[in-house]
Amino acid sequence: MGDVVDIKRYASGRDRKLLTDIVQAAQLAQAYATYDRSYFLSSPDDQRKISERLVEMGQDAGRLSSALRQRTPQIPWAALIEAGAKAGGPEADPKELWTAVKRVVPRVTAELAPLLGESASVFTWTPPPKQKRTSKANPASKRARSRERR
Repeated sequence: MGDVVDIKRYASGRDRKLLTDIVQAAQLAQAYATYDRSYFLSSPDDQRKISERLVEMGQDAGRLSSALRQRTPQIPWAALIEAGAKAGGPEADPKELWTAVKRVVPRVTAELAPLLGESASVFTWTPPPKQKRTSKANPASKRARSRERR
């Protein structure tokens, strides 16, 4: 990551709003993508949610001023805009959605969060920890236990 700069000095209010929207959409997309890849590829609902977030981020990135995009070359603007365009297509490929949300979106979030400071943390979400599988205390079946009681 490059030097952290205060974007308030060179970004307009419109750009700051768009950047905040991009980070919030990225955080939501990452929250939707917490499941396994196989689950995502079989879930049209999650694919639709991530597709909507990618389209939103791509459109917002395209509306940013060219001056801001040139001052932040460490952020993959072109990849984000391309991912949004592909996600908005009539036949968005779920594998490409998954790749975008796992490779492009985290880079955007990681680079933008320090630049935006407090406004980026509004929608920070941490997925709940996965519950450990517990083994049964008594491996015998109910049928076997009922015979023991007789």
